[in-house]
Amino acid sequence: MKIAILGYGKMGHEVERIALAKGHEIVVTIDNDQEWIERAELLKQAEVAIEFSQPNQAFNNISRCFDLHLPIVVGTTAWYDRLDEVKKRFNAVLVTDFSDQLDKLAFLVVEDDGGTRTNWKCAAAVKIKSKTYGFD
Repeated sequence: MKIAILGYGKMGHEVERIALAKGHEIVVTIDNDQEWIERAELLKQAEVAIEFSQPNQAFNNISRCFDLHLPIVVGTTAWYDRLDEVKKRFNAVLVTDFSDQLDKLAFLVVEDDGGTRTNWKCAAAVKIKSKTYGFD
């Protein structure tokens, strides 16, 4: 799968490491507004974006991906004050756990022990029209 990583800090690097180990391709990483300007064209090569930025950046990252019709998996938290706006604008669904009854849904599961862990386990999947793409 061709992946764009939005937010290239600790978790973005970990997602990249796991994705590459599983044979996926990282087509672009974007971590700030300047990189959006310089690298936005590369997003057209991606099949999915995985977003691990900051709460004040998440909504814009989600909006940009939706505008490009690019499926996005969002791992950033604490941006939910704008969730209703996302739902209204994009008819989005927020899911915090896996549900195989839902279709056209993106979700991300991250194992977190409260911040004391130095190695993260990530699993990501995008489900489009009953076909699932992802890694763990």
